[in-house]
Amino acid sequence: ILRRKLPKPTRRVLTIGATNRMQALDPALLRAGRFDKKIRVDAPDLEGRRDIFDYYLTKFKHDETLDSLVLASETPLYTPADIKHLINEALRFAMFDERDYVTMNDIRQAQPEHEYGLRQPIKNLAPEDEYRLAAHEVGHALAVRIFRPNYRIARITIIAQGGAHGYVKMYPANEEFVAVSTYDDLMNDLRVSVGGRAGELEFVGHEAQSLGVGTGWGGGSDFGQVRAVLYRMAHAGMFGPLGANLSGTNYTPEMSEEMENTFRSVLEEVRLSFRINKDMGEALIKLILEKKEMFANEVEAFFDQYGFYTPKVDLNPYKQIETITGAKAHDER
Repeated sequence: ILRRKLPKPTRRVLTIGATNRMQALDPALLRAGRFDKKIRVDAPDLEGRRDIFDYYLTKFKHDETLDSLVLASETPLYTPADIKHLINEALRFAMFDERDYVTMNDIRQAQPEHEYGLRQPIKNLAPEDEYRLAAHEVGHALAVRIFRPNYRIARITIIAQGGAHGYVKMYPANEEFVAVSTYDDLMNDLRVSVGGRAGELEFVGHEAQSLGVGTGWGGGSDFGQVRAVLYRMAHAGMFGPLGANLSGTNYTPEMSEEMENTFRSVLEEVRLSFRINKDMGEALIKLILEKKEMFANEVEAFFDQYGFYTPKVDLNPYKQIETITGAKAHDER
């Protein structure tokens, strides 16, 4: 039997596998001739999310306020399953309101619950504590509008949700990529992160500094984000050649001093901008205390009054602009 010549196959079999844990696979599986072609499938980009929203918007009734491009800009890193779930949750809000169609407000009501869980208002919060909380979140919102003019604010809330007493959610008006962030981009990230502390200091007082800035490391808290951004800047050599050779957080005294000075400089800069725009900040504090939660259209309308305009979402912000030179330029003149 072993010596028999096998017949030629009449068909070929293509085997395809999928995994979310590439690093857990046996390397033998990935050798040439086996699973040797590897295709990475990331979450859809801005255009992909827009197309997915367009598809689902054909499946149910909705009014003219729904804008698939704006929705795509406010759902970075969402997978198709996330988008489908968000729309299903928005349908629930429409049903509770006894409507047979979905509005943009339904989706914006549903999105925080999808990302953070149910809203859990804090009962019997002292008025002075609520004012300080409002000043903190308004500080972030002001910093976004002043220092991040290319960003859109999707919501400001002082309703507890997902472990946070309040937060500001913002998104870039066009696609951004962390790997190509510049020094100016990272400095603006710092300005937005310290906005909460600056809001407490400028709109309440020095004694009003709270633990709302958070502790630890990373994006889970204001100062955690500050530490993470300073760390990335140091390791990219943005504070001088010393930073490029560092490992871990074992900073030299010179580097630690440079990072601390950067933080203090940014905080003072943001505080000064709040003093200049004190009327705008106090008006927004009053408004958020009244409403408790504000969505993108309300936030945009507020800042428009003060000349701080919200950018429009642009799928292709880097369109080529024709440069006219030489004889053609002379003819055009």
